[in-house]
Amino acid sequence: MPTPNRNFRLCSAWATLILPCLVAGTPLAAAEAAPNVSPAVGVGMIEGRVFNPGTGEYLEFVRITVAGTALEAFTDSSGEFRLTNVQAGEVKLTAFRTGVPPLSKTVTVAAGGVARQNFELSYLGDRALASDGRIKLEAFTVATSKEMDGAAIAINTQRFAANSMNVVAANEFGPVADGGVGEVLKSVPGINITRGGFGDAYQVSLNGVPPRNVPITVGGIAFADASSGVQRNTGLQQSSINNFSRLEIVYTPTPEISGAALAGAVNMVPLSAFERSKPMVSYNVTMMMRDNARDFRKTPGPLREPARKVHPGSDFSAIVPINDRFGFTVSGSASALYTHGAFMQNTWAGAAQATNGTTLPDTTADRPYLTGYIYRDRPVLSKRITFGGTIDYRLSRYDRLSFSFLYGYSDAQAFQRTANFTITAVALGNFTPTSTRGTGNVQLQNLSNKVGGRMVTPSLAYRHDGPVWKLEATAGVSRSGRYNQNTDIGNFSQANAQRTGVTIAFDDIFYLRPRGVTVTDTATGAPVDYTNLANYTLTTASNVDLRIVSLKRTAFVNARREFFQTFPIAVKVGLDVREEILDNRSPSPTYTFVGANGTPNNADDNAAVARDDSFSQRIPPFGFPRTDWVSNQRLFSLYRSSPAYFTTNAATTHTGAVANSKWASEVVSSAYVRGDMQFFQNRLKLVGGLRVEQTNGEGHGPLTDATRNFQRDAAGRFILGANGRPLPIETNALAAAQRTSIDRGLRIDKEYLRLFPSLNATYNLRENLILRGGYFQSIGRPNFDQLAGGITLPDLSLPNAANNRIAVNDPRVKAWSAQTFKTSLEYYFQQVGLISVSGYSRRIEDFFGSTVFRPTNDFLEFYGLDPALYAGYDAATQFNLATPVRMSGVDVNYKQALTFLPNWARGVQVFANASAQRMTGDEAGNFAGYIPRTYNWGVSLNRPRYNLRMNWNYSGRARAGIVAAGRSIDPGTYTWNSKRMIVDLSAEYRFHQRISAFMNLSNITDAPIDMEIAGPRTPDHAQFRTRSEYGAQWTFGVRGTF
Repeated sequence: MPTPNRNFRLCSAWATLILPCLVAGTPLAAAEAAPNVSPAVGVGMIEGRVFNPGTGEYLEFVRITVAGTALEAFTDSSGEFRLTNVQAGEVKLTAFRTGVPPLSKTVTVAAGGVARQNFELSYLGDRALASDGRIKLEAFTVATSKEMDGAAIAINTQRFAANSMNVVAANEFGPVADGGVGEVLKSVPGINITRGGFGDAYQVSLNGVPPRNVPITVGGIAFADASSGVQRNTGLQQSSINNFSRLEIVYTPTPEISGAALAGAVNMVPLSAFERSKPMVSYNVTMMMRDNARDFRKTPGPLREPARKVHPGSDFSAIVPINDRFGFTVSGSASALYTHGAFMQNTWAGAAQATNGTTLPDTTADRPYLTGYIYRDRPVLSKRITFGGTIDYRLSRYDRLSFSFLYGYSDAQAFQRTANFTITAVALGNFTPTSTRGTGNVQLQNLSNKVGGRMVTPSLAYRHDGPVWKLEATAGVSRSGRYNQNTDIGNFSQANAQRTGVTIAFDDIFYLRPRGVTVTDTATGAPVDYTNLANYTLTTASNVDLRIVSLKRTAFVNARREFFQTFPIAVKVGLDVREEILDNRSPSPTYTFVGANGTPNNADDNAAVARDDSFSQRIPPFGFPRTDWVSNQRLFSLYRSSPAYFTTNAATTHTGAVANSKWASEVVSSAYVRGDMQFFQNRLKLVGGLRVEQTNGEGHGPLTDATRNFQRDAAGRFILGANGRPLPIETNALAAAQRTSIDRGLRIDKEYLRLFPSLNATYNLRENLILRGGYFQSIGRPNFDQLAGGITLPDLSLPNAANNRIAVNDPRVKAWSAQTFKTSLEYYFQQVGLISVSGYSRRIEDFFGSTVFRPTNDFLEFYGLDPALYAGYDAATQFNLATPVRMSGVDVNYKQALTFLPNWARGVQVFANASAQRMTGDEAGNFAGYIPRTYNWGVSLNRPRYNLRMNWNYSGRARAGIVAAGRSIDPGTYTWNSKRMIVDLSAEYRFHQRISAFMNLSNITDAPIDMEIAGPRTPDHAQFRTRSEYGAQWTFGVRGTF
């Protein structure tokens, strides 16, 4: 792997040097450690901590005010607060947190001194005071305060945040299916979750922006995920919610946040030992299954031998404050989940497929005909193991050092079996919208592999929280790996069998499938049993050796100081350096089965020799009969024992490996300044500033140049043979491929500078009615294949043509540039609750489009190409669209604990949110898949002995991309993601104050993931393209604390 960029090494070294200086005690830190910290005569300071006796946690974002003044402070993550410049004498101090009546105390402040005053605040359904003035919690309060507190944290943080954001406590939604972070995020306003290949909540889209443009961080450290390869998407499969304290979703960034937050960002906050006053250990022991596979006995799939479909799991977290200066946390989880995946696909000529007027006769778009059908059985066993730990140490009164470590491992072992019916020729008169008869083939595709990887994210953070200066320095690394195992564990990745020379008839077609599928031998007319493997011939097998590494390094420092003038002002400056390195290799050799006689596709290649006796006992989905399948393991064993039965093309293996070999590095060096101002007795708050980012990118991709194997004379001219073609240097196919296909032969450098101004304004119309406005600029960087996609050069001995031109992903295209305005009106109920309405308008410029043009000299010289040789050849590449795209949207959010209900009905919480957005302009597919309408709602009931919760998540129909123009296809034909409703149900029963049993039923209605292809005239039944089913996930378990 190439050496990281020098800029990052210098900046990270500087950040590393500053840490020990700060820890050791600079003159600044020493000065602030002195008892007399008041900058003016006659004033002092108040410090304290706010504690929740109901949950045993210290509270963040509690507002502390001094009566009759504009002084206010907010508690930090460990519940600490500090008020400076407090007038000496007796003052009234008030602590306020959403959901709790304000609590006031009188404090005497000595001039030049430090007074300490602590508070205890807790959500109370019914409250009473003991004789000593402390709050006395009744049984109901103790039982439900933790659940209520999760909602209160989110509401309170949103209320007092300087910008538009949302916070979700890790425990707000109760037990989470398989511990997935995405399962928690899916109910947050403005968020859509992309499902992975196994139905898991995988990637985050925010306000319509694709996942690749939503930065994911852990405590501010960029979070690595290798599963997306050269894409920027960040998956969540290598993390678990129990490793975190809360999730922060930012909608209007401040200068500290990356300019790549096109519509906002998500930050996962690790646990901290200083969150609690006393140690606490919590645990869950679970049993997980799918509703369509509840077998405790061993049944066929997904492994080589029959296996159980019900699996245990567990997780734990321990928060251990040893004393006021030192503490640690430990968390971990282990789970295994079986998923019975089912898939089908229709291919309609005149909708998904163009006709050709010969073998596929032309038709009209309102009379398409079915030419292909797929059914697939895809059982998967997925595993996840996570571990997290933090160490917190107070170096002094104002200084704190925190070390965090996060580890995640996930893998999925999938045995995918696909039957593919393909009609390649249809006679006129042999098709209608509900039936098709034509010649073609049937393929059995058998996929077997184990894909997974590890993630490690350590970080070190130093914080100085003095009365004058606040300093922060953090450095961290996140590394994620992705691998694919197949031949190294005894099986081919893919094995294919095929039956050719057949006539296929689809009859009585409805939206999901043809009710009748018959196959006959075209030559003899004899029936062919497509479920019997003996009727197939083995064709090819392959091995995918996937190896991807994503490495992200982060280092940042900042300093903040408050100035007490006529109105409070705070200024914060910082430096931030982030590097990302991606290394992608995926060689995929293909083996052709030739059998004992060395000839492919004849009688001695019968597929029955590799029948999978176990998997063939399964019943396929969608009503198809039991089908024989190829065993990837038996076929690989045959390869080991009789390698002569297989042939491989070393040249194509080489070119394929080179095509998938890419490396990219990107360093973003940033500096920013932020200012905070308050006016009108703190009713108006302004937060604004400027962030400057310098981006340096480097990419290494494949170079393909056929002329590198041409003989040339002394003048550089090609030497021609008798056929008029250039004579080759190498005649051996592999040697020729090695000369013409160069591993990472194209090396590209790119840099650019961008400025990101932002402004957030908050105005309290009333104490509980807040008006917000925000403006920010951001960018959408292209995926890494824009840097490392490689280049294919034309054959200079041939003229310019559609198949003989320059093909390259042009790294010179500019990143998207966005300007966003967002406003919101928020009303907070007296207890735990809010209702808000927000809207945003976003203008995005420089979207990407595809083009073919005659290149300029500058274009050619950028790639080191001689204009004298290549000026006559077209270039197929990308460009920036001249017209901007506009996005606009509205979010409505309601959440409330119904504390006004009579005592017998106490404990009810409800939430509902809706997001609607639209896009105008030529987006050219860049935002394909954004969801115009999303609705979430839910209700929960918390009682002394039990709680119940039910949530609904609705995603509306979304346009995914335009279907390529072709014969019989109407203009305006698009692929669509169908609407989907997910319903989750959870319940918990407490046997004891510290132990309970629970269940979580996720997607209880087994809502499938459907896709459509529809044009203006496509019939309803022919719009249906694909369906994926995963089943409902059932989790039962026992949880406890001690």
